Amino acid sequence: MQQARGFTLLELIITMVILVIIAFYAAPSFDRLMRQTTIDSNTTKIRNALNYARSEAVNLGATVTVCSSTNFLDCNGDEDWESGWMVFIDRDAGADFDGDPATNPCVTGMDCLLRQWDPLLNGVALVEIHDESSVTYTEQGAVLNAKDFSLQLTVPGCGADELRTLSLNAIGRLEVSTGDCP
Repeated sequence: MQQARGFTLLELIITMVILVIIAFYAAPSFDRLMRQTTIDSNTTKIRNALNYARSEAVNLGATVTVCSSTNFLDCNGDEDWESGWMVFIDRDAGADFDGDPATNPCVTGMDCLLRQWDPLLNGVALVEIHDESSVTYTEQGAVLNAKDFSLQLTVPGCGADELRTLSLNAIGRLEVSTGDCP
């Protein structure tokens, strides 16, 4: 007759203790990895929007504005950009969307919505540090009136080297820098 083999209670407890110790040390690493992924994906999203607006200004030979918006009908987001933003041909260079979404503004000569970006998720904060609600590119891709424009991106639990600042210079070139969260 064969004797049944299995784990003893002591072996099971030792295995569980080892697994808990490994999980205890791995959890903070995993949390940082998740924050880093959120930071990188949102930085790329913002970079793509600003580069898209600049390239459309040059390609279309038109003034193009990027502005914060909560409803995608007008520029009403102030300096808080996490609620979303839109890119549009700004026919009067007024940095405010004067188009009518119910009509085809690209045909009627009104401001023309090119694209919109949805709000950022998971408590990500995106604030323009000079209190600007928009940035406008000229037909040459430069920033209109060469104003200071810098967006700061932070995530909940932000720590060392997890702050991203996206800054535009006068010629419209985008620079991304890394810093420590306050």
